Amino acid sequence: MLLEAKNIFVSFKKENQTSFFGKERQEVVKDVSISLKKGECLGIIGESGSGKSTFGKTLIGLLTPDKGDVTVNGISLYGKSSRDEKRKVKQAVSVVFQDYTSSANPRFRIKDIIGESLRVIEKRENIKIDKKKRTEELLELVGLNKNFIDRYPHELSGGQLQRVCIARAVATNPEIILLDEAISSLDASTQTQVMDLLKNLQKEFGFSYIFITHDLPSVTYMCDRVIFFYDGKIVEQVDDIYMLSEVKSSYAAKLLHSILEIDIQNEEQRSYAKQQSYS
Repeated sequence: MLLEAKNIFVSFKKENQTSFFGKERQEVVKDVSISLKKGECLGIIGESGSGKSTFGKTLIGLLTPDKGDVTVNGISLYGKSSRDEKRKVKQAVSVVFQDYTSSANPRFRIKDIIGESLRVIEKRENIKIDKKKRTEELLELVGLNKNFIDRYPHELSGGQLQRVCIARAVATNPEIILLDEAISSLDASTQTQVMDLLKNLQKEFGFSYIFITHDLPSVTYMCDRVIFFYDGKIVEQVDDIYMLSEVKSSYAAKLLHSILEIDIQNEEQRSYAKQQSYS
């Protein structure tokens, strides 16, 4: 396996405890284990507050779990690996977050935002990169004109800025990209364009994705497998996206049913609008 997470537990100190030294904690992730194969897209779906994003942070070293371990290419992230080995694990992973506005420093030009990742490679591999040329290549790779290189974030649309964030993630040549609600803030048509871009990049470079979302239609479009996350736990795992309709847990079934209802309503609205256009 490319990545394995085993028996991950995460808890946070509860707020508003009466004692300053209160030690009561709230479990947010409860004994979660997953695996990720090379070249696949694993979906993790759950409602807000389910713990899915907290769990995602443990997969890339942004949050140390209370218990459990994550391995990438057999190297432990939280175990007894050497500092150099743990650095290699973190180098293998990139991330694209939901809030592209806060992910991109408003005072930086696009060349500086992507340049951050290029400087990481220079230091890591002890090489010198033609940053202007490489940034232009990365912009074109994600479907943006190379003339964007001198623009500021506020001069780009949401979809364009998220493409810049994807370019920055790709720049470090990762094996795994964590996409944490990466399309949730975009409108429907832009979501589809960005998902198509991600699929094309995966096909070209062999990336493996962990796709965290609350949106089931995007999971069916992007993912090979899907995990349903609820109250800090995995309540259902579907190993073939085409078997999604056969879920057994009440939470997964309820989520599927709600999506089907929305689809039916949308289809009825489209049919009504079509009839009105002929009348």
